[in-house]
Amino acid sequence: MESIIQYKKTIASRFIPIEGVNAVNDIPEADEYIFSEKIDGHIAFAVVGDEVKFYNRSAILLDLPHLVEAFPKDKKGIWAGELYLKKERSRSFSVASALANAKSDLHFAVFDAVHELDKQSDDRTKIVQEQIPVGNLIHPVKWMKSTSRKELVQKYTEAIEANQEGLVVHTTLGYTYKLKPSVQLDLTVIGYSIKEDGSGIRALLVGLLDENKWIVVGSVGGGFVTDDRSDWLNRLETIECEADIVVVANNRLAYKWVKPSIVIQVKCIEILNEDSSGPISKESLTYVEGSGYQSEGKRSAVSLISPVFMGIRADKVPGNPDTSISQITDRVEILGTKTSDQATLQDSEILFREAYYKESKTGVAVRKFVGIKTNKLLKDNYPPFLLYFTDFSAGRKDPLQTDIKIASSEEKLKLILESEIEKNVKKGWEKWGS
Repeated sequence: MESIIQYKKTIASRFIPIEGVNAVNDIPEADEYIFSEKIDGHIAFAVVGDEVKFYNRSAILLDLPHLVEAFPKDKKGIWAGELYLKKERSRSFSVASALANAKSDLHFAVFDAVHELDKQSDDRTKIVQEQIPVGNLIHPVKWMKSTSRKELVQKYTEAIEANQEGLVVHTTLGYTYKLKPSVQLDLTVIGYSIKEDGSGIRALLVGLLDENKWIVVGSVGGGFVTDDRSDWLNRLETIECEADIVVVANNRLAYKWVKPSIVIQVKCIEILNEDSSGPISKESLTYVEGSGYQSEGKRSAVSLISPVFMGIRADKVPGNPDTSISQITDRVEILGTKTSDQATLQDSEILFREAYYKESKTGVAVRKFVGIKTNKLLKDNYPPFLLYFTDFSAGRKDPLQTDIKIASSEEKLKLILESEIEKNVKKGWEKWGS
């Protein structure tokens, strides 16, 4: 079902989420807006040919005989809609349960004509309204029109007060928006990235606990002022710890890991369980005091859209129940499985080792550089190449220090090595084995 996969990639995944109360400022002015109440369910597709079949967002056939029977057989084409439960507020995880246990309770609200993608979105909504009759189990989504962004905010407020999820808005400019309330989460800080100039943090890496494993849920870079970023860097440097995994920030610098000891409150616009490539997966980690984090591979997870730092929650404790994964699962279904894919990853290989030593009154100091080719795909958050630097000095308060640099090619890795040797190996240092 290539049409279904393409629809998810080109249309459904490009809806722009914004906080509903900010619609006047965040939605551009247009001649007209077409909107509907947003249904919190599961996207599905009715494919009508010689027979009617229903498919989920991954183009997997669904067994929904009551909806197959109810769908009008003469409406040939592919119809996108929302599977939902007809109660005060349909929720995504309730629909997931119904798909497994009570399929006959599900209804289908049609909102798009996939077979008419060559037409504009407002034309496709007209096609849905004209061709899909209103029935008990099958019906078109009710679309309304407005020329005022203030009216959109009013309608959004009414939808939220009626315990609905929000609004979907099409504009004559060709954009589609999801108006939703913001979500506030209490998250544990497990790492951080540094600004390129080293003056402060760039973002905080945050996670939630699922049983005894920390699940990475995203990075938070908004909501800080310049002084905050410097203060955060000073604080986090004191609680750094080791990890057997490298996670790369958007600026292609590796995150530094910290003990899970700080809880922050974060506001985001939306929690996504899938993107255009399918279900989202992220790192799963165990933490042992004194040893640091150990990777358990990747598992099904979520992404936070437009996360903003709101403040430190000194009254909260990292772990269950304060920073539990239940904050996510109470809102959205986490797709896929918890099974680690660590076993499917190809082993890394060491390209070179260079070690230098220097004798002093307090003992022998050692600085070692190890170049590694990860043999993992960059899209899986593994850098192609990395340089691991170890600095040991027995007379120092913190005798063992480490750092990681990443590179996109072996040539760039060697250039980084030359730069690091020039910076860290001065007069008095001898190369091991020379």
